[in-house]
Amino acid sequence: MARPRSFDVEEVLDAATLVFWDKGYAATTPQDLCDATGLGRGSLYNAFVGKRELFDRVLERYNAKGAVAQLAVLDQPTPVKDRIHALLMITLGEGGLAGRAGCLAVSTAVQLGGNDAELNRLLRKRFSQTEKALVAAIEFGQACGEIRKDVSAVLLARLVLSAMYGMTVVDSVFDDRKRLREIVDTAVAVL
Repeated sequence: MARPRSFDVEEVLDAATLVFWDKGYAATTPQDLCDATGLGRGSLYNAFVGKRELFDRVLERYNAKGAVAQLAVLDQPTPVKDRIHALLMITLGEGGLAGRAGCLAVSTAVQLGGNDAELNRLLRKRFSQTEKALVAAIEFGQACGEIRKDVSAVLLARLVLSAMYGMTVVDSVFDDRKRLREIVDTAVAVL
């Protein structure tokens, strides 16, 4: 007879998220996960089958939480440019998940996206959801005269997303907050 779990799955997922975010999927070892979660390998594998299955759970949970945070920012009753600025600032770790800079989903796309159909599906879903919400906010801003109308809302949303996702890569190379804030300010100014 199997023993009941004596750990909080959400806490384990939180701890594993931080490890995968810091090290990336490929560089994270089973021992890293055991050290971070406080679980032995047997408990970890009984609960999650393997590293990949744990990572998939982490990414799905991260995406769900991130989508909620992003949509909440874009639904604020403030000027649209302020909402988009706030959204971009989440990428800098200001108001975002765990107060961390960058994006686990973007890092995953860069590291593994082209090689894994299931990951691509998860990432496309997340990125499309954010794009759709941005398009709606920008269209609202265009209707109010706050955002330029000479460029389609879809293209402006994709520009903002490119800045947002690109900041994760820039941050990993330069570790320069001033540079990242300049990207945020420029992306908003272009609107």
